[in-house]
This record gives sequence, C-alpha cells and structure tokens, in this order.
Amino acid sequence: MKLSTSLIVALLSGAAFASPLGIRNRIAKRTAAQVESDISTIESDLTTLDNGINSFTGSLIQGLGLITSTGTLDAADSATVAGDVTSLASQVVTVLSNAAAKASVVESAGFTSEVVSALNTLQGDANSFFAALEATIDSSVASDISSAAASVSSAFATTLADF
Repeated sequence: MKLSTSLIVALLSGAAFASPLGIRNRIAKRTAAQVESDISTIESDLTTLDNGINSFTGSLIQGLGLITSTGTLDAADSATVAGDVTSLASQVVTVLSNAAAKASVVESAGFTSEVVSALNTLQGDANSFFAALEATIDSSVASDISSAAASVSSAFATTLADF
C-alpha cells in the first residue's frame, strides 16, 4: 500500500513538472539593461539611506531642520501631517503615562535625576517640534497641531510631577 501511494505521488509530481503551464510565456523577460538600471536605482537608494543613518544623531532637533525646510504645506498635505501628528501625540502621551507609572521603580533604582533630565530635554525638543510644525502647517489645521502639542505638554507636566 505504501509503495503504491508513493508511486502515485511520484508519477503525479513528474506529470506536474512535465506539463507546460504557460507561466513562462506570460512573464516578460527583462533585458540586461533593465536589470542594470534597477540595480543602479537600488544602489542609489541604499546610499541615500546609509548616509541618512550615518548622519543621524538621534536628536529631535536634527529633524526640525527638515520640517522647516519644507516651506508651508498645502491644505491636503497639512491635513495628512496633522493626522499623523495627532496619532504620534497620542503615542507620546501613552509612553509618558507608562513612564510615570514606573516612577517608583526608577526612584528605587536611583535614576530619578537622569530620567527627569532626559524628560526635560525631550519636553523642550517636543515643544520645538510642535512650534516648527505650527509654522509649516496650513492654517486650516493649525488647531489640530496646537491641540496635539497641548496634550503632549500636559503629559510631560504630569509625568515630571510624578518624578
């Protein structure tokens, strides 16, 4: 029984490999020039990514230049950015709330001053970030950015008070 089952599977597999499916005929063959062009594009994109990674200092301030260099955004782009910033602000508020919940753990470990210092730095960076956005965003959604900034600022104040 096992031999006959194995033989049937082997025959069906052989038949499947032997039968033309026409897939090869439907796939356009690429020329060497197209492949070389794609490789060149990938290399260029990787170089750009690598340069960005190597020059990144981890500072929010570094990103502020990118925001302010865009000029004023139109209403559609501003609405998209405002939605993203609102989502980001919500995440920041959650992270700060979680950090505040660990204040006693941080205190018992003896790192309160380091955490407070880092939080103060991040609060200043966040304020600069929101100010840069408010200067860049279309006035039709400026209140969304202001509201997100106020939420984040309030969360920083609450978290710092817990430490």
